[in-house]
Amino acid sequence: MSTNVDTKVVMERVTRETGINANDLTEEMLAKTLDIIDNTVVELKSLGADKRAIGKIQISYIASKRYYKKGEKEKVYSALDKGFSLIDKTLADIVDNTIQQARDIVERAAKAGAETSEAENLLSKAEEERNAKRYKECVELAKRAIDVGKNAYLDFLNETLKVVKDRLARLDASGGDISGIVDTVKEAEMLIRNDDYEHALADLTKCLEYTLNENKMYEEAGRLINVAKEKISKLSRIGDNTRAKQLLASAEEAYRMRRSKRALETIQMCIEETEKTKKEYDEAIDTLLEAQTKIEQLKQKGISPGTAEELLETAKISIQEGNVSMIMKYAKDAVKEADSILKSHGIEYETPVAQPAQAADSDMLLKSLWEEDKNVGQALEAKPIEAKPVIEDALAVAHEPVPKMLPEDFNLEALHAELDMYISSVVVRKIVNHCVQYAFGEQKLECMGFMLGDMYIYNGKRYTVVRDVVTTDLDATAISVKFSREGWDKLFEQMDSIGKNYDYLLVGWYHSHPDYSCYLSDTDINTQKRMFKNPHQIAVVCDPVRMEMKGFRLKDDSYEEISYAVYEPDEQTP
Repeated sequence: MSTNVDTKVVMERVTRETGINANDLTEEMLAKTLDIIDNTVVELKSLGADKRAIGKIQISYIASKRYYKKGEKEKVYSALDKGFSLIDKTLADIVDNTIQQARDIVERAAKAGAETSEAENLLSKAEEERNAKRYKECVELAKRAIDVGKNAYLDFLNETLKVVKDRLARLDASGGDISGIVDTVKEAEMLIRNDDYEHALADLTKCLEYTLNENKMYEEAGRLINVAKEKISKLSRIGDNTRAKQLLASAEEAYRMRRSKRALETIQMCIEETEKTKKEYDEAIDTLLEAQTKIEQLKQKGISPGTAEELLETAKISIQEGNVSMIMKYAKDAVKEADSILKSHGIEYETPVAQPAQAADSDMLLKSLWEEDKNVGQALEAKPIEAKPVIEDALAVAHEPVPKMLPEDFNLEALHAELDMYISSVVVRKIVNHCVQYAFGEQKLECMGFMLGDMYIYNGKRYTVVRDVVTTDLDATAISVKFSREGWDKLFEQMDSIGKNYDYLLVGWYHSHPDYSCYLSDTDINTQKRMFKNPHQIAVVCDPVRMEMKGFRLKDDSYEEISYAVYEPDEQTP
């Protein structure tokens, strides 16, 4: 054993430990020192010291006694010095480990959401004691911090467990499916009893997510059920919707039983079925239109279409019957027959193309209509009403249309704060008559038109006033409508005629939903975003079968219903 030890330092430590002041190590001092070391070892054991460290300390003080008996004092000093060093290191390790344990449990408890202020306070005091080298006090405080932190964590887990059980009980009482999570709850309870808080927390988090996801799935299933109902209603006269209706019924039953996952999966299948039907219908109509175009080409050449025309008429009758497979069958047969006649006469089918001049006119119209907020003239401040854009005069000045002041005598002052649009009774009659004409013919067809008027301001709020409507020839089906290409000229003429009487803004559009209620479909929303994006532009939807009419405008990525009043133009024209 090395004896390169500072004897003075060892004696100072012995004197400090024993309280005996002497210049040399006496037998009494050694005995008392060893007693103190022995007591320290007992304390270290109680603090959880490593057994190997304890063994090394004991070996050191046993060696010091043996060296003392042999009279080898230098080795005695060396053995004592090693024993003191081992005690200090072991105690420091205990302090560091205990504080780290306390810090870990407090941090985990805090991260979980437990109240840890008391434990954090104890931990702070323990670190102060360590800095002051009062290690025993430090360890005691750190252990208290561990106990308090664990209790806080345990209280939090038990409270969370209670919340989970309450939610599952409510879910079970309402018919919800909790079979997939019951075992996880039991496992969490077992882990809490075994002080495995981390895994218990993970299980409880999974349980909470399950209840939340179950509710979300339930809400989403309810929303999609309404969507599916609308789609099925919209397709009520198109194709065989038996499969979709069966899936809807199954989804509704699962929804009533609170089987959220099953309801959601089933209603998604239902919607896919309706989309499949719609796609088949669109394909059938496209084929029918192809047949019609080829037949028209034959007629233009002075060639009889023969049975192709009869097949086409049969396909059109199938549209009224809503028999998609028959539409496609007869339309395909008509195309095949028309192709055969074209080929027999050596005529190549001419694919229809847009007429350049007419397309340019349409683009010009759309540009002047949809972007009128950028087309205000220079007379903006002097004559606001004259500065509004008209079809013939589109100036590239980037300003919004200037609203006029709503007259004080409009006779609807009490409603001003709640209303967004005023619509002339004449306009209402025009819209309703147009929609009725298309809805109660041989089949229920959609229709559409533009709304013209002004934008006003009253007490700082903007209002849309609809003064007239225009429309033209339409390409309409039971679930879609658009202006026919040939109808654009008529539309221009109407707008030019109205423009001679007063300058106007395009304030929106109207279209019908015959017998499937008033709302904006995804296509309608895209149309509104693309063509009627300004805040004052309104979409009016009329259902002449259910006798409903509602107005809507864009809101973020969706839309909202607006309130409106009908005025008599002779008495209340602004």
